[in-house]
Amino acid sequence: MLNISNGRYLVRFEGDDYHLDLNNDLYAVVTEGATIPSVVLLASREEAFKFSKSQADTSVIKLRSVLTLNLVDFPKDRDDLSSTEFCGKVQTELSRQGDTEKEDIEQAANDLVRLISSNDKNQLDAEILKIYARARFNKEFGYDFIKLCNHFIKHYCVAFEDRFAQEISLHDVCETTCGGVLQITYVDGNLLENSTLVGKMPPIFKRSWFTQESEKTEEFKSKLSSSAGADEIKMLTVRAWNMFERGAYRSAIIESSSALEAEISIQIKNGGVESGKTSEEMQQLLFDNQRFEQRCKKLMKYYCGFTIPELDNALWSSVKEHRDNLRHKIAHSAAEPSAAMAEAAIEDFSGLIEKIRNKALTSKSR
Repeated sequence: MLNISNGRYLVRFEGDDYHLDLNNDLYAVVTEGATIPSVVLLASREEAFKFSKSQADTSVIKLRSVLTLNLVDFPKDRDDLSSTEFCGKVQTELSRQGDTEKEDIEQAANDLVRLISSNDKNQLDAEILKIYARARFNKEFGYDFIKLCNHFIKHYCVAFEDRFAQEISLHDVCETTCGGVLQITYVDGNLLENSTLVGKMPPIFKRSWFTQESEKTEEFKSKLSSSAGADEIKMLTVRAWNMFERGAYRSAIIESSSALEAEISIQIKNGGVESGKTSEEMQQLLFDNQRFEQRCKKLMKYYCGFTIPELDNALWSSVKEHRDNLRHKIAHSAAEPSAAMAEAAIEDFSGLIEKIRNKALTSKSR
């Protein structure tokens, strides 16, 4: 919850002015028993309960803080929205949208042709308006809206030092009652359509969305029934991906880099113990040799029989670049990496871990 008064707040973000509406008193009417979020209405407590009583299989849920952005458009072609010429313009505009699937455009075109043929002018107008709205307010607005909300939340956290508030990602929003970023389109005050920006499906599902392979399930059961703990290195990597999904890119990079560093330390320590050193001696050796590159080359070669660059020199170069340009900057500054940067770093760190483990297994089997 954002513990400030309901109302409209002026937000200056990336050179533009926006008016965000904050409401801490909204309720949602939802469909009971739905396996994915199914919101029927957002309203005040009184309106929500009144509506729910008239609708079977619905219930009312109090929402947390709700941020809303109102965008208004006045199309120049408004007086001629039902013309086939305007249909063509809208189709062209949709075609330029990189995120619009070709099948959607073709389906929209087919629907329009059918409606024109049936002379159902009212329905035709509605369909054209929907297409125009989707072209004017495409799904990218949902992602930009999350960035805008986080700008608002950051200022709130700093101003009030509220440790319970946090930035959001699409993953977080999908786990709420609303199930994503709601986009509601009105024309002249009349509801045209509403849709929800979900992104990825797992966060919104309330049931298993697939069943793991039986072989992996049996392996899981076997390890679970033993006294061994979970693979700590893999857990660090899984946690890094979870942080990535939640938009915590700084933490995700730090976690995945730590996984790689820990894996290299374990390999060196195990190699030394197998050659006759004690665990304490190897621990001291690692303490005295903390430089990452020295461990990857000199110590890995001496105690494991190979260097990290030997495994994949291109991947090694990428890992070094991630550590120099991302990991170190993040640890010593307020640098904010992009999603693409974080994803590439996690992929490369985890990829190198896999190569190290495969090589170690091969060396032992000889």
